[in-house]
Amino acid sequence: MEIRNLRYLSILPPWDNKFSDLILQEIRLLESLNQLNLSSNVLTGEIFYFIKILTNLSLFHLFQNEFSGLIPLETRLLKSLNQLNLSSNILTGRIPYFIEILTNLSLFHLFQNELSSPIPSSIGNMTMLIEVKLHQNNLTSMIPFFVRNLKNLFIPYFFG
Repeated sequence: MEIRNLRYLSILPPWDNKFSDLILQEIRLLESLNQLNLSSNVLTGEIFYFIKILTNLSLFHLFQNEFSGLIPLETRLLKSLNQLNLSSNILTGRIPYFIEILTNLSLFHLFQNELSSPIPSSIGNMTMLIEVKLHQNNLTSMIPFFVRNLKNLFIPYFFG
C-alpha cells in the first residue's frame, strides 16, 4: 500500500526508519494529517515547501535528519501547531520573526543547527511555551529579557 492512498490518515509516525526523501513526495498528499514525526531518518535538502498543505498539523517533528537551508516561511501557516521540533539538522539563517504567529506552541526545539542571532523577542508573546531549546546554534545574545513573559516555561535552553 502506498502512503498517497491514505488520504484520511491523521497520524504518521515513521521515525527512526531510515526513510529517504521519496517519502516526502507522498506525504504532501495527506491533507488530513495531524501528527507528522519524521525524526531520525535520512532526509536531506530544504524543509519541503508543501507543508503549507498540512494545515491540520499539531505535531511536526523532523529531529535528527540532514535538512538544510532556512526555516520555510510556510511554517507560519501551521496555526494548529502545538509541537515544532527541527533540532539536529543543518538549518541556517535566523529564527524567523513570524514564529510568534504559532501561538499554540508548547514545545519549540531548534537546538543543534547552524542558526544565527538574534533570538526574536516575539518569542516572548508565545505564552503557551513550556519547552524552548535553542542551544548549540550560533546565537550570541544574552538570556533574552522576554523570558519573564513566559509564565508556563518549564524547560528553557537558549545557549550552550
